[in-house]
Amino acid sequence: GEARGENLHVWVEFPALQLCWAHHDTPPMAQDHTSLLSIVSCKWQGVPDAHSPTPVRVEIFSKQQGDASPGSGGPNQTTQVAEAQSVLAVTATALGGKSLLEFAKALNLLIASRDSEGEKGLVFIQKRLFQYLWRHQGNSFS
Repeated sequence: GEARGENLHVWVEFPALQLCWAHHDTPPMAQDHTSLLSIVSCKWQGVPDAHSPTPVRVEIFSKQQGDASPGSGGPNQTTQVAEAQSVLAVTATALGGKSLLEFAKALNLLIASRDSEGEKGLVFIQKRLFQYLWRHQGNSFS
């Protein structure tokens, strides 16, 4: 898709617990990622249509530096306050963006899970995935 007016890829990097965006086959620069723990919301416009290519636009918002973490107040109050104090992290657009729309929906499910169950689930996934990758990488050199 397109982000910041450039053709960039947007992905979730679970071993680092980050949402990243960068050019194809390049790592993200320091300013081109945000923590999965700081994402406040993911909103989209447009629905892909098989008969006419409709652009899908996805906006991902994260907490400003110094904001309280999700889940620190009541569920509705925390979400409302967090959205009011959020900043636009990245906007992605894709023509006929079925994949981008599915990514946005999955990211919303991840945010909802994190907000209802806490950060422990994401941290567990991060640790287990890191262990798996470490073992797999170690076995490939043997």
